[in-house]
Amino acid sequence: MLLTTDQFNDCWPALAHESWLCRDAFHRFKIEGQRQIAANNVGKEPTRENNIAAYSAYADFIQHLHGTYVALFDMEVFHKQISAPPKKKLALAHDNFIRNEADRRQEPKSKIPVPKEFGKDLRDIRNRTNHAGHKRTNPKAVGQITLQGFYWKYHQPFVEVLYLQVASGYLDRHAAGGKWDAIEGFSVIAGNAAQRLSGSYFENKQS
Repeated sequence: MLLTTDQFNDCWPALAHESWLCRDAFHRFKIEGQRQIAANNVGKEPTRENNIAAYSAYADFIQHLHGTYVALFDMEVFHKQISAPPKKKLALAHDNFIRNEADRRQEPKSKIPVPKEFGKDLRDIRNRTNHAGHKRTNPKAVGQITLQGFYWKYHQPFVEVLYLQVASGYLDRHAAGGKWDAIEGFSVIAGNAAQRLSGSYFENKQS
């Protein structure tokens, strides 16, 4: 996508928000891991709810990590650091950009070659965990890697080095003076909804 100058400036808060969602999802994933350790320590098996929460947290993390780097790609195109690809090759350009970033951000003395399919596998994970379809529950049937397989194959060091960029908070600093109205302005709705739904059927179903 080719950005105008105004759109580019508006991207910073959106990008900071995406990175916040990424950090929040990873935090939830770590919490679920701690719960599983605690359950194992007392001889308990994790519940289905625990398993679903762990899967969902990591899937959300991958979704927002991918979204953050796609936005960074758009910014690179805006600055003419990268040529704008044809629409038919946009997904491939995103895959290559993410793979190159995973390579570039590693320590030079301890670099591990990034597998060629890393960018595509990350995109496939992001797509299928975003849609309620058969690929989510049986990815092997369509020749795709499972979320568990993705974690063991890629998380260390490739996903980790991408996340370090997000976790550093530098995107927040760039976005500090941007337009947050559409995002922060929604918070008033939360209070309104809480008041309206207090004691309602929906609240009782959640308790």
